[in-house]
Parts: sequence; structure tokens; C-alpha cells
Amino acid sequence: MGSQAQQPAEKGSALHRVLGLAFGLAIGFGGVVGGGLLKTSGSVAALTPEPWLIVALWAACSLHSFLGANVVAEVMTALPRDGGLFVTARRAFGDFGGLVVGWADAAQTCAAIAAVTILFATFAGMIVPALIPYGVALAIGVQVLLLGVNLLGIREGSAVQQATALLKAIMLAAIVMTLLMAAGTGAMKAPAPGAMNLVGAITAYLLIYGVYSGWAYPGYFGDESKSGGREIPKAIFGSIAAASFVYIGFNLGLVAALDIPTLAHSDFPAAEVVGRVIGADGRLILVAIAMLVVFSSANAYILIAPRIIYGLGRDGLFFKWSAHVNRGGTPDWSTILAVAASIAMTMSGSFETVFLLMGAMTLFTFVVTDIAYFVLRHREPDLERPYRARGHPYLPILLLAIDGTLFAAYLWSDPVGGMAMLAMIAIAIPISGLIHFQKRRKQATA
Repeated sequence: MGSQAQQPAEKGSALHRVLGLAFGLAIGFGGVVGGGLLKTSGSVAALTPEPWLIVALWAACSLHSFLGANVVAEVMTALPRDGGLFVTARRAFGDFGGLVVGWADAAQTCAAIAAVTILFATFAGMIVPALIPYGVALAIGVQVLLLGVNLLGIREGSAVQQATALLKAIMLAAIVMTLLMAAGTGAMKAPAPGAMNLVGAITAYLLIYGVYSGWAYPGYFGDESKSGGREIPKAIFGSIAAASFVYIGFNLGLVAALDIPTLAHSDFPAAEVVGRVIGADGRLILVAIAMLVVFSSANAYILIAPRIIYGLGRDGLFFKWSAHVNRGGTPDWSTILAVAASIAMTMSGSFETVFLLMGAMTLFTFVVTDIAYFVLRHREPDLERPYRARGHPYLPILLLAIDGTLFAAYLWSDPVGGMAMLAMIAIAIPISGLIHFQKRRKQATA
């Protein structure tokens, strides 16, 4: 399997094995719980005007995430290396398969940086209206600030992530409790304003699925894990459990405190409920908390994206300089490239535009990972697997069927997002050709 041989990284410092379970939980929770929580509840209500169905869809996506974690935890602990899902795809399908998945994963993570910093600027404009015309500049400023922090080293980036994730968890738990305290005046007591629509429910589920994505992030730091990646399953499952509490509780509180028409037409429905409970200042307090939520998510994505790019460079699937690591343990050039790409996406100024791209890319990478799981189980039965997926082969087959159906439904319901995904994947083809050309030229002159 010559194509699987590890390529030497560019000379420089090495990654630092300093990350533990606390960081894994912080990066998982930070990646899952972000701006999508605050922006999608109203959109889901507009698509599914049934209170019980809204809550059921969020709960179903939690179970779906646990099903996915059951498979991803196995392949990531079997191949505990920095880079994420592309490592598995490369092992199963060779260099081009790894490059396509890695490229798609990196693109959607850079899009996530852009999306959450756009939200940060939007929330800042709610507090200080004078900032509204400078939203794009503010979003870019947040990215540059976090770039500087993370270039200092992995310890600094990890410290920011753990601190902000802890604060975020405390604040969101308080918000969930406040929403539940306001229950009794909303849609649970009112008849549904419209008939249940299957297409609307599917579209809503696709939107929720995009919000839940990010729980696999603890496995993107295998080379930096003090335990060699053996705590990846705990971090992944723990992140999903914490996110599920927030998501289900948050939406249960909203449908119990607001009527569906109000929920469906509100860009920030939680602010109305919190304002009702604690007064006029409640909206400003919630917006400030929202800024912390998306700031933590932005830092998580700025940690993640460079690890994907670094891994591609380390394995000879991207330019050699992308595997350079500075003395602080940060893949510096990859971090700069990731933030540069996110700044370019930020120039669109639209949360919805980049969020659609994120959803398409996420679905694609998980479908390929599901298939890779079965390929490795068949081809490498003796591969050491510190965690083995429960319920094999039935639960993984169920997962593949769900993810495959969901991917097809996404392409059908959102052809624009599908075209954007295909366009981004197509960019990997000339990159692959250029890298292989450089390899052949180097071999010829050696």
C-alpha cells in the first residue's frame, strides 16, 4: 500500500502532546453549540408548525448524532492522527479519496469560521447600532484576533477554548432554565396553525443536522492527545450529550413559551422570552451571551481547520509548507491559510450563504466516512481498534442508510448547496494533479 506511506512533514517544530479530555469536551461542545442554535429555531418552526414535531426533530437528531459517533469513534481511535475524517478516507480509498474528503472538510470548517463571526458582528450591532455598517470588518477583526492568539501556540488556543466553552455551558444552561420557567403561554396550548408537511419536516431536519455537526472534532487532534487518542470516544459522546441537553431544552422552552407564528417569524426568539422573564434588559443580556457563544465556536473552528490542512500536507496531499509547525505547536501556515479563506467567505456578508455550504460539505464527509468504516472492517480486520462500534453491523448499516438518504434529500431540496459542494470538491482535482506533477518532477531530478 505504497500510496498510504506517510510523507515527512516540512522541517520545523513538532506538534505537542498536551491535550486531554477537558480540551476534547471543550472543542466538541464549542464546535457543536454555536450560532446555529440561535438562528435556526425560528426557521424550523416556520417549516414544521407543530410544537411536538419541532421538539421531536431535535431529539431525533441527537440520536442520529450518537449513531454517527458510534462509527466515528472507532475509526478515529484506530487511526488517531491530526487531520480528522480525511485520515480514514485515505486509508480506505487512497490519496485522491483522502484529498477530496479533507478538502471538503477544510472548506466547510472555514465556512463555519465565516458564519459564526458574521453572527458575532450581527449581535454586536444589536447592542451598538453604530456598528451595523461595519459588520464585515468586525467579523474579520475577530478572525484576525483569534489568529494571533492561536499562532502563539496550542496551549494558548486550548486555554481560550476551555475557558469560553465553560462560560458558554454555564450561560446556556441558565438560558434553558429561564425558557422553561416561561413555559405555559405558548404553542403547546394552541392548535397548530398549519398541516404537517413532510417536505417541510425533511428540510427542517436537514437544517437541524447541520446545527448538530461538529461533535467529531475531538478526534481531529490525535497527534496532540496525551492519551494517544484513547479518550476520543469519551469526548465525542460527552459533547453530544451536553449539546443535546442544550438543544432539546432550548427548543422545548421556546415552543412552550411562544406561539408558533411568533416563533416562526422571529430572528432571535429566545430574546423575546428572556426579556419577558427578566425585563427589558433581558434582550441585551442574551445578545451578549450570544456573542460569547459564537466567539467560542469561532476559536474552535480556527483550531480545527488548520489541523485538516496540516494533515493533508503531512501526508503529501497538499503543499509541503502546510505541514510546518511553529515552536508553540501550531501549524502556523495552515492557520494563516484557513483564516484567509474564511475572510474571503466573510466578504459575502451572509450567514445563510456560508451555512448552506457547511451543510452540504458535512453530509458528504460523513457519508464517505460511513462507507470507509465498512471497507476497513472488511480489509483490515486485525487493525487495532481501542473502541469498537456497538451493534455491528446493524447500527452502522442503519447509520449509512440514514446519512445516504439525508444526503440525497439535501441535494434534492437544495440544488444550489449541492452545486456549491460539487464546485468545492472539483477544486481538489487540479490540486491533486499539481501535487502529483511536483512529486514526479522531484523524483525525476533525484
